[in-house]
Amino acid sequence: MIIAASVARALVIVFWLASAAYAFLLSVPFVYEQFLLPGLVPALVAFARWQGVLSLVAAPLLALALWPDLAARRALVSGGLLIWLASMAGVGGLVASPLTTLQPGAWALTLAAAALVPVIWLAVIDLTQATWTDAARTTDPLARDAVVTLFAAVASVSLFAAAGLATTRAFDPLGAVLSVSAHALLFAALFAVFVLVRAVADLTSKPSQWEAFGAVVMVAALLGIAAAVVILPAVSQRDGPSQAVVTAFGATIGLVLASRGARHGHARERDGLVLALGGILPRWAQSHRPIQRAGWAVLVVAVAVAFRAASGSMDWNFVVAKMGAVVVWVLVLATAAQWTPARVYLPSATPFGVCAAVLAVYLVAAGRLPFGPVTVDAAMRAGDVWAVGDPSFRTLRDWLQRPVPQVEATAADGGAPADGVGFFDFLQAHTNIGRSIQIAPVAVRLADLSVRREVRRPHVFVFVIDSLRRDYLSPYNPAVTFTPAIQQFAAESTVFTRAFTRYGATGLSVPSIWVGGMVLHKQYVLPFAPMNALHDLLGHHGYRRWMSMDNIVEIIMPRDGSLDEIDRGVGVGDFRMCASIDDVRKRLDRLTADAAPTFVWSLPQDVHVAVLNREGNAAVDGRAYDAFYPPYASRVRRFDECFGGFVNDLKAKGLYDDSLIVLTSDHGDSLGEEGRWGHAYTLYPEVVQVPLVVHLPAYARAGLETDAAQLAFTTDITPTLHALLGHTVTAPSPIFGQPLYWPKGAAKPARPPFGLMASSYGSIYGWVDAAGEQMYIADGVALRDYVYRLDGSGTGIAETVTPAARAAGQRAIRGGIQAIADYYQFTPPTR
Repeated sequence: MIIAASVARALVIVFWLASAAYAFLLSVPFVYEQFLLPGLVPALVAFARWQGVLSLVAAPLLALALWPDLAARRALVSGGLLIWLASMAGVGGLVASPLTTLQPGAWALTLAAAALVPVIWLAVIDLTQATWTDAARTTDPLARDAVVTLFAAVASVSLFAAAGLATTRAFDPLGAVLSVSAHALLFAALFAVFVLVRAVADLTSKPSQWEAFGAVVMVAALLGIAAAVVILPAVSQRDGPSQAVVTAFGATIGLVLASRGARHGHARERDGLVLALGGILPRWAQSHRPIQRAGWAVLVVAVAVAFRAASGSMDWNFVVAKMGAVVVWVLVLATAAQWTPARVYLPSATPFGVCAAVLAVYLVAAGRLPFGPVTVDAAMRAGDVWAVGDPSFRTLRDWLQRPVPQVEATAADGGAPADGVGFFDFLQAHTNIGRSIQIAPVAVRLADLSVRREVRRPHVFVFVIDSLRRDYLSPYNPAVTFTPAIQQFAAESTVFTRAFTRYGATGLSVPSIWVGGMVLHKQYVLPFAPMNALHDLLGHHGYRRWMSMDNIVEIIMPRDGSLDEIDRGVGVGDFRMCASIDDVRKRLDRLTADAAPTFVWSLPQDVHVAVLNREGNAAVDGRAYDAFYPPYASRVRRFDECFGGFVNDLKAKGLYDDSLIVLTSDHGDSLGEEGRWGHAYTLYPEVVQVPLVVHLPAYARAGLETDAAQLAFTTDITPTLHALLGHTVTAPSPIFGQPLYWPKGAAKPARPPFGLMASSYGSIYGWVDAAGEQMYIADGVALRDYVYRLDGSGTGIAETVTPAARAAGQRAIRGGIQAIADYYQFTPPTR
């Protein structure tokens, strides 16, 4: 019965923690819209669908878990169980209305908090049933604590250093020194917390009991803080309720583990800290037998390796790597607390002297003292190479770095000099605008559609290949040898060499293409149709639409009689270039038999990092691809062949010279640069630089000219289509794009100096200069900034952020965001 009760307890805890985690993720608008709603993770979809039923199953499991306590007739257990069973009967409606019906908002956060209640209750039961034996101390606990934290620091540094060397195969002495220093500061701080817990407990009549209680609080608090600093930045949430729920989530896990140790630890243990930390280790790992200790050590190493592997090719803002670092810290600290001998002899001043020295070094290095020669930012950035393979150091480095200076707003930036809103607070106020904030759409009209020159209406094919990097295409990179079809297509088209996306992820990048300009940072302003300038244009000119319909296009694009869906019945994660092109190629004969113009839209997912990860991160053809990432490059090669076949079909049917063809991407991807994978909410050069290759119909090409080296954005596609269909484009605001072509002999139109770019999912913004040669990035999540020189390569060159570059970049970004708010008549609510 005891084993069954233990298993039931574990299942109940895991179930309610999973429910809390899902409900929190659901409360974040972009997570809901881009991941949960389209069902990109089947396991999450299944869990949400069955959560209501499982919550009822959890009730009898909870009774089984508490059977030993019920048998002892403990009032807290019996009364709590009756209340919980009654509440489960009352919420049976969850079966008919599971998590899948919830939407982002306060109710989702409330449900996340409520799901933690049964877990906390179990922990409180353990804590109240714990027993302690108080007696006078026979050893110096502070000396032992010093050894424990030293052991944990050395183990953490060694373990992650070994993993880093195995990954990067490059030893960086400076990075190693910085890693040792950062870990010394972390565990010196933990030693200080140990001292505080013991000092407070010694003031009471039952020091062991209060020590254990203080240790439980300590573990819960530390895990709560760790959860907040790891998870909240990953989902770009800084509001109070979200912080409270995530902190409570981490604290609940810590409470469960520490309370378990307090209740089930050895009754003879007089050290309250050791007793509480013992709950983190299984009982067999607390044995003195060498074979069992060796087995536990191997298991800890395996955990570290597993987290490192899981974050190796797909990790949203390093959240998996950072979670792994925190888990390993906790494991090695608990292990050290259990394995360190009870009697340790050190001069009493030694631990305090070491901690004081570590703190002094940090204060000097961080520039927190008047004579500090450097800043911690400069020091930690010097360890970027080491941080690639050492997630523990990366985590500490990100925590220790101070926010960058914020430039004061001026009236020209859209805010009064004394408006009281700091730069990063301003970014946050205009980012991830909540669903509860109702915003009416503002109509977007790039031209008067009733006035036009008589021109032919070409067929239009727009291929937006999700996550396609331009440096993996031969028109942009001579080292590429695996895209001959696109190379041939580029020779007959315009290759815009300084093209950018306005948004670093699909969520807002695709809508901005259809609008022809930037949009409010909200998912989404509804109804979207009044802002959809491209849809209005196509309807006005009688285009029929052959389109892939994903979860985003379904929101921004009204379904009507002109739509003939391609990739019908295929989930967005399974859109593939070759399949989409085959669907279109089967219909091409209709274009020769019918004079009506056709618009084709495709958003293939071949090289999206989630697809690569799901398909095993392996090359589809077994080739090596030299310096390129084989899983990615091989899929580019595959769809290059399909695209070449499509172009040949158009030529064979006489449609090629009567068609406008756009080959582009909604954003790029990081493929291991400095340990980064995917795009998340970053704006690095490899993410925002995109291919943009445009083939004009022969009759239009003869009368137009362009500048292939001009600064271009994906939001220029819709204005370009307006101009090619005979309309004079007059952008109502600098936030909108402009035509990429103009009549031969006419002066080149001047582009407004508006180089704003943004993440789709977080308060990260960038500004590219008018020449497309330098980019400033302000990261409002990590409170850091960067400058890159764009040299034509895929990744650019990182440069030092000078005060002048910071001032110019922050003012430009603030002014750009204010321009968006002004056009769409948005004023952030007062907080």
